[in-house]
Amino acid sequence: MLIKTRISMSLDGYISTPAGWPVVDVGPSTEDDHGFTEYKAGCGAVVWGRTSFDQGFGGGWETWPWPDTPVYVLSSRPLPEQAGVFDGDAQVVGGGGAIRSLLGAGVLDRLEILIMPLLLGSGVPLFDQRPVPYTAEVWASAADRPPAESLAGSLTSLELLHHGHYADGFAELIYRRAEH
Repeated sequence: MLIKTRISMSLDGYISTPAGWPVVDVGPSTEDDHGFTEYKAGCGAVVWGRTSFDQGFGGGWETWPWPDTPVYVLSSRPLPEQAGVFDGDAQVVGGGGAIRSLLGAGVLDRLEILIMPLLLGSGVPLFDQRPVPYTAEVWASAADRPPAESLAGSLTSLELLHHGHYADGFAELIYRRAEH
């Protein structure tokens, strides 16, 4: 079993608009599903981030995309004992918070990103973006340390499994956690 996610992202790193709309809903329309049908076929369960789950029910789906698939919502409350009993992979449907949490905990096995040919300029990023103002003091304090040491444990190593592109300009990157 793999715990995996496949998410669309703008070229400048945003997965949704400032109003919370998924970037795939505001991007160029296309008939290509960019591999989502194949991706979902091997999934035996869906794991949602709480915010995405709550927003999902307001999304206006004509039909529920996972009619016969167990759905779990990430929560700080204990899960029932039967949670986790399913065949196949677990598909994570969530925003940046859920994906970052699973990556940080070391349990997300596969990260699939579809980069859209679109610049949003603002919105909800997939990854935390904490700009650090450049100053001579910052540079001087880092000069005596190896570059990775300055990341203070926030480094997550990934291994590229696949890259590709679609005719409409979407790029596909598929990573797994790097083995150390």
